Amino acid sequence: MQKRGQVAIFFIIGIVIIILIALIFVGRKEYGIGVPKMQFLNSKLDNVKKDLTNCIDKTVLPIIKKFADQGGDLNPTRSVLYLNRRVKYLCYNIENDNKCINIMPPLNSMINDLDQQINEDVKQCLNKDLVKNGLGYDVVVNGEPKTNIEIIGENLVVNVNYDVTFVKNEFTNKLNEVSKEVNVPIVELYNVAHDVVNSHAKDGFFEQLFYMLNKKGAYIVNVDKSPSAGNVGDIIYRINEKDSDFQFWFAIEGDK
Repeated sequence: MQKRGQVAIFFIIGIVIIILIALIFVGRKEYGIGVPKMQFLNSKLDNVKKDLTNCIDKTVLPIIKKFADQGGDLNPTRSVLYLNRRVKYLCYNIENDNKCINIMPPLNSMINDLDQQINEDVKQCLNKDLVKNGLGYDVVVNGEPKTNIEIIGENLVVNVNYDVTFVKNEFTNKLNEVSKEVNVPIVELYNVAHDVVNSHAKDGFFEQLFYMLNKKGAYIVNVDKSPSAGNVGDIIYRINEKDSDFQFWFAIEGDK
């Protein structure tokens, strides 16, 4: 009996020790007990930064792909459904005329729409519990995250400003701008698409082979559906740089 009692006592002591270790761990992690104040604030801010970075990674690439698949418009109102894509018309049909009306928006307008969608999706993705006040520290949040897209060479850079500051006594730590760089030649493909649309609007046709030869094979211009294939309807283009899988799709509206 005495041995059983000793075993029970040791068992209880073991459980108490485990609970104490767990409490110490939680206290250090969640409340900064026994942790230097700036180190604690850094760990809290790192959690927010990781969450924000994860949201950017999850949202940016799918949105950019959809943007490029749909003629630079995430919600096209006038488009053709082709291969599960809502491909936007960038040139509207003129009845009984091979020419068309060029309605292609400026690149900065397209990028602004892309920026707005990325901004909205990032906001929806964030874990807001990470920026709530905790025991022994405060979190100051000034507004929602704000994205800004820059085009640098053949890269699209998504910058996100999230004005979050953690405060513990006299110590503060603020989240810096978070950026993601995506290698997509938006400007180059926009310019090629612009040339194609202008040619259809001015001349009523586009010399696909001549254009690619003139560009020395730098760009691949594919016609996925055209009058030359026996269909007098829409003409759908997909263009990409040589040795690149990133494509920009758009359509020229034909007779119905």
